[in-house]
Amino acid sequence: MCPSRSGLLLVSISAAVILTTVAGCSAQQATLEPPQPTHSSTSVPASPTSPPPSPTSVPPTPFPPTPTIAPPDSLATYLGGAIVESQDSFDQAGGPPRGWEGDTGEVANGVLRVDGHGNWNGIAKTDVYSAGDAFLFKFKYSPDALLEMYIDSGEWATDAYRRFGIYVERYPTSNTWIADNNFTRNLAGNFTPKPETWYFVLMAIGPEADFLAVMWEPENPAHAVYYKEHLGAQWGDLNWRFAFGADKGSASYDDFTEIQFTTLN
Repeated sequence: MCPSRSGLLLVSISAAVILTTVAGCSAQQATLEPPQPTHSSTSVPASPTSPPPSPTSVPPTPFPPTPTIAPPDSLATYLGGAIVESQDSFDQAGGPPRGWEGDTGEVANGVLRVDGHGNWNGIAKTDVYSAGDAFLFKFKYSPDALLEMYIDSGEWATDAYRRFGIYVERYPTSNTWIADNNFTRNLAGNFTPKPETWYFVLMAIGPEADFLAVMWEPENPAHAVYYKEHLGAQWGDLNWRFAFGADKGSASYDDFTEIQFTTLN
């Protein structure tokens, strides 16, 4: 299990400007009817050859309080009662940023880069999350990338292990695991993501074991791919952590924002 939540991250002025831009873009959006996930199977990325990165036992360094930030307007399409808790624009260059740990992850030029080396390298937040927590961030990926972004609970490959998230290779698919069994399907929507292009991703742990993952174009939030699933009682009342991983290629991440909310719309 990960150590207790460390606190709130320092917000950079540049990240606030970016989120304001997203809000302006999304104001043009009519109510987006979330597309339903397809049920056609797709090729399953290879199972990780090593378990997700294990947290250390060293307590994280407390963060300073985070000023109040208004959530982007686009969040109202998916979340009710959303409040931004913290935001990290990855301005401190070096190894894994404060509040993260794993066997990959380097901050340079204001972004977090995660590289795959054929063994599902990963980097995870040291905080612990639960129902009502959500994550918004920007990302782009290399043409040869096979990557993942997910929340998980329990020890890898045990009966208690649960995971929900997204794989990205040629097209985004669901990244859902129970123990060591993977269930995947294409995300449904109205656009096809492309390499070397920035997108927004929102992932949320809903009440009543409901989970959400959605990806959209920053300049046109109505262009989105979407996956929402009710996963049942065995997924409720668990402690979760958040992680990025890559098996090959690379991905860059920016403006990692933690949000609390009351309902999934």
